[in-house]
Amino acid sequence: MVAKRNRARESELGSRRPALLVVEDEALARNSVSEEMREFGYAVIEAANAGEAVAILAAEHVDAVFSDIYMPGPMNGLELAAWIRFNFPSTPVVLTSGYAAARAYAAPVSAYFFAKPYKASAVCARIRGLLDEIRTGGGE
Repeated sequence: MVAKRNRARESELGSRRPALLVVEDEALARNSVSEEMREFGYAVIEAANAGEAVAILAAEHVDAVFSDIYMPGPMNGLELAAWIRFNFPSTPVVLTSGYAAARAYAAPVSAYFFAKPYKASAVCARIRGLLDEIRTGGGE
């Protein structure tokens, strides 16, 4: 079943830009990273919190998620990553935070982590690598 979904995703990605959901509560940071991701070729969808992200994921196709960990609201980025793992297990999640200690929390939810400040090129390369793994059958 997973292989079938991976093949479907591979054919989808071959004809369009990957859809990246950026989840960041700070508007300036969200706008900045979204613009950088667009420059790297992603079709970016923005969410200001995990609740918005869940609604987007339920309604739209998303290839990968890049989310801050600490956000206001009933669900933080770690809980969002766990929700994605449960509901969309083949969707890669990359987390970020300005708190270095947050790195330890990313592993249990099978997410990659970048400390702020990060280089957008490094984040894009990691996401591209994750999508390539899925496309070639090396991902989940």
